[in-house]
Amino acid sequence: MRRFQKNTVAIALCGISLLVIAVSFTASRMLQANATSDELANVRITADGPLTVEAGGSIRLTAEGDYGTATMPVRADWSIGSGVPATVGRCRNAKQCTMTAGEEAGMVEVIADAEGYHSTVFIEVTETLKNPFTDALPDWATPSIIHLYRAGIIKGYDDNRYGPADPVTRGQVITLLYRMLRSADLIGMGKTGCNAYGDVLPGDYMEEAVCAFAAEGWGFDEENYLPNDAASRGIVARLVAIVGQPLFTEADLDVESLADGPQVFDDVPRGNAFFTEVAITNALGVMTGYPTGDFGIQDSINRASMAVILDRLLDQFHHAGMGQSPMHNVAPVQPGVAGSVSSSSEPKTAVFASSGNEAIPCHDSDGGENLFDQGIIYGTFHGQPDRAWEFEDECLSLSTVKEYSCDRGLYIGYSELQCPGASTCRNGGCIRIACEDSDSGQDFAVQGTVSVRNTDTGEVEFSSTDECVDYGRAVHQAEYYCGSDGRILNTGKVCPNGCADGVCLQASSAAAKAVSPSIASSMSSLSRSAAASASSRPASVASQHRQATGIIDLSNFFQGLNRVSKYYDFSMELYRRDQNDKPWDFRFSLQSGAGFGLGTSYLEAASREGSTALFAMPMKRYEELTEDDCKNNPDYASNHEAIIFGYNATVICFKTDDGVVGKMRGGPSDTDRVEFTIWK
Repeated sequence: MRRFQKNTVAIALCGISLLVIAVSFTASRMLQANATSDELANVRITADGPLTVEAGGSIRLTAEGDYGTATMPVRADWSIGSGVPATVGRCRNAKQCTMTAGEEAGMVEVIADAEGYHSTVFIEVTETLKNPFTDALPDWATPSIIHLYRAGIIKGYDDNRYGPADPVTRGQVITLLYRMLRSADLIGMGKTGCNAYGDVLPGDYMEEAVCAFAAEGWGFDEENYLPNDAASRGIVARLVAIVGQPLFTEADLDVESLADGPQVFDDVPRGNAFFTEVAITNALGVMTGYPTGDFGIQDSINRASMAVILDRLLDQFHHAGMGQSPMHNVAPVQPGVAGSVSSSSEPKTAVFASSGNEAIPCHDSDGGENLFDQGIIYGTFHGQPDRAWEFEDECLSLSTVKEYSCDRGLYIGYSELQCPGASTCRNGGCIRIACEDSDSGQDFAVQGTVSVRNTDTGEVEFSSTDECVDYGRAVHQAEYYCGSDGRILNTGKVCPNGCADGVCLQASSAAAKAVSPSIASSMSSLSRSAAASASSRPASVASQHRQATGIIDLSNFFQGLNRVSKYYDFSMELYRRDQNDKPWDFRFSLQSGAGFGLGTSYLEAASREGSTALFAMPMKRYEELTEDDCKNNPDYASNHEAIIFGYNATVICFKTDDGVVGKMRGGPSDTDRVEFTIWK
């Protein structure tokens, strides 16, 4: 092609391009003119989240103009007004502006001027997250650890360490998940005494959590929970997936598609026992694996990682609008200024400028840190002596109140305080309560009701009635009573003859009654096989026999390095929490074996001091012993008050203060269980 032909083509193409640009520009101007044909009516300042930032942190703000028929970002000149130190950078004629807080906590006034309109918003600057523990925390987990610590979900050791790298046991995982759900009011209190697993005993720290999960139909279809084993990431994923089921709809998760979907992590192939749960927790953004592409399914999980998982899960519930808001996600009180536009829908506080230089006194209507009354405070913040504020005490969660008071009598301050005992927060104050029990305590022969009453209004806030609970393995009697702090506590026992009207049936009346209907919840979709098994069981009918058998589990004789004893009451067939929780018949303890030729330790059973409970050492085999053999054994005359398993005897007869006769047997000195049969 000749040169002049090439130039002609280039010129033509340039002309077409310029024409297209001109038409596009004209169309854009026409669209913009249509969109802004109405005059600007107002300007407001918005943010993506709560108007709060930590000291030294930043927050991104947007100026929005109201044109009557449309709202869109507008250019504004930004500046800092009154309040604690803060800065805005390069925010002249800008639609968005980043405010960076200084190191002092308090309020910052941010101003945006646009086309003659003036808008003000107040940003709360909170204290920088401070490590409450004596050991260092990893940066990636520090916010989560501190958030959960402030919410009372996690705790440190007695020496004030957190131990972020320490492994977490299976018992600790279920306890932490339970605390998290309780803090957000997403699960009911666990009814202890459920015996959901053979190795979770009455009085164990994780028992309430295990029973709460069992009542929801959550758990594993296994005999033992293995609470003292280190928790693997696979086990944690399974528990998180079970707990997170209410989020599936909100997150638009199709569990079946995830279960049949592609492999996500290199070490979790299709067919792996945890494949579905790992896919679910990853889709929820709660457990996302390692940068290497592995999930670490068999790796033990440490305390730092567990805090991050809990914090993410709690945040998911918060954003889904489920339960009480976590404390660190609750938007602070947003003060408004007369004539300005705030991003909050309705300002709760009023701000007044002081005329002159006179001091503005601080006044609190409820007299200070009064948790039980919603007070209104009026005064100034430190660093803002010429501007008065007004706040009301408010509830941050079901059990936490944001209580305002006068700091040193001069300035407004506040604390986040827990309501005492069973009291809950309502309308900015903790309710005054009294606990009442119709059967006056732990009376297993009567169906009682325990109520927590609001002493100001006289109304019953909540109550629990003794009931029959079917945990799948056995029917239990749940017995409620008042704790020393006004909380409703519960214990329970197995009903070998069935249960009706909240009371275990006795053998004499058992034949005439059927066990009350099961109230066991259906198992989760992740435990369908267990649910099918439970639902296929026929309703239990009370036995007519007076004989009962059972196992006393002694597998955990240590708490830390300290030996502990187990106290058992054969009359009620339940464990007692300690020696002062009477009545109990026999104490089982692990003693030093020095001098007995039994090695380092031996298992001893002993009667309670002052009781007439005794042991006998029969000559027959355990299977051959009858009620008469143990009831009339002449060896009781020897007044055996204690017995050593494997040394004095392996097979033992016994009788209790209140006439229960039975037999028991244990293994060698390292036994972890005692088998018994009783006749009542």
